Amino acid sequence: MCCAITADATRIISGSGDKTLRLWDATSGTTLRTLSGHTNWVRCCAITADATRIVSGSGDKTLRLWDATSGTALRTLSGHTNSVMCCAITADATRIVSASGDYTLRLWDATSGTTLRTLSGHSDTVYCCAITADATRIVSGSHDGTVRVWGKVGEISNLASAPSQTKHASQSDTILPVGSSVYAVAITPDGQRILSGSSDHTLRVWRIPSGPWTEADLRPEHTIDCGSTIYGISVAGHDSLKIVVALSNGTCLILEIEQGK
Repeated sequence: MCCAITADATRIISGSGDKTLRLWDATSGTTLRTLSGHTNWVRCCAITADATRIVSGSGDKTLRLWDATSGTALRTLSGHTNSVMCCAITADATRIVSASGDYTLRLWDATSGTTLRTLSGHSDTVYCCAITADATRIVSGSHDGTVRVWGKVGEISNLASAPSQTKHASQSDTILPVGSSVYAVAITPDGQRILSGSSDHTLRVWRIPSGPWTEADLRPEHTIDCGSTIYGISVAGHDSLKIVVALSNGTCLILEIEQGK
């Protein structure tokens, strides 16, 4: 159902329909440990850059945070009312973002397991989410045919110190119109571009403006017909973007886009 790899390419984590995750040695291909606890399919997983923490989301409506070294479950994050479709964790392992079939995203405190903010606004299943490397923005994609760019995570995270109940955000900073189901989103390592993949077979690339979004910013910088529904995007590079796109026809495309062109 899902997989992720550490920054140094030594460990792989996978999530399965058998309700477990497996941590693998990428060199030998052997299973280092099996993580059990979810009661439904494991639909998404992510691992921190230093390979110390794993987060997973499931059809059982929960997320789990794991110690990657021991394989023990540190805490269960509950609150979504439908399947967790996607999850991401910040580089410092303090914040988790999740997307769900209940049409919302949630921002979590990874230490306490509490919801800091529920992000509402999508009108259908939220299939994908991403967070910038500097933890300043969240991006989401939905079956409602839009990509949403949400406010600064640092400001949202400050709600952890508020004594009142969990706050809700019903407005994203920006709505990027796609017009077909969005199954994958990604943010470039420099935090300057958003990529989306959708059921209309199109990879779209938007530039994130340094100031307020304008009408011109809502139009993609690049649109690429990939020939099949896009279910996954991975991106690396700075001056030249190297993009891997996973397609519904069972193939992957490797693309390169020069910044500024």
